[in-house]
Amino acid sequence: MLRKLSIIAVAVSALVLSGCGGSGNGSIIKPELMFVNASPDAGSITYRLNDEVEAAGLAYSANTPGFVEVDFEGPDVDGYDVSVHSAGGAELARQAIVFNQNSDNVVLAHGLVNFAAGEELKRFRFTTFTVDRERPVGSKARLIVVHALERGTGTSTPAIRFQNPGDIPQFQTGGIQSGTTSTLVVDSGPSTWIAKRDGADGTFATANLNFVAGGVYLIIISGVEGDPVAANQPKITAVSLPTVL
Repeated sequence: MLRKLSIIAVAVSALVLSGCGGSGNGSIIKPELMFVNASPDAGSITYRLNDEVEAAGLAYSANTPGFVEVDFEGPDVDGYDVSVHSAGGAELARQAIVFNQNSDNVVLAHGLVNFAAGEELKRFRFTTFTVDRERPVGSKARLIVVHALERGTGTSTPAIRFQNPGDIPQFQTGGIQSGTTSTLVVDSGPSTWIAKRDGADGTFATANLNFVAGGVYLIIISGVEGDPVAANQPKITAVSLPTVL
């Protein structure tokens, strides 16, 4: 009788363990995505995942509200086929991307659809990066700074630096290469910021920003230096991201 009870107990334990996650589907925390348009001349764009519309009609400097949860697609299927399309439906860019489980990701389009001959490095493209949405402690705010700026025709786009004004800024990033990011934890409250060339004089844009304690912000430095259209000239845009505990 004792032997029979032991066998039943083992079987019940195995059944419970098999339903508690482990490596099963129940343990998967799906990735979350935010989509941004930081291309000044692309017009409204649409993002598709595996050729299904995910974010439609994003104008320049617009982003989807918050983050959207998507199913996890692993490296065994090359992740998601991410594509960007113009308002008329023309495909502008496409990449295969794996968004990791339990990750918060920004998909940001930048560069120029109408780049000059010989300046392919300024072409329209999109970059993806993960962000930490956990609330900073105390009176601090976290900034994720992305370089989406281009210089005018005939001038190569350099690395840039985001900082407070002055020769000895209180906060500053290192040099940020085009299409990449840098993270700063700064004091909350109002402050002035500039985007400038890394290691050289010359300010591209200035902004007065006000960060709340515990906030997380995406700081987008975008536009084209010397663009005849005022709305397309270099600027600094702060997007408040929904935080998690």
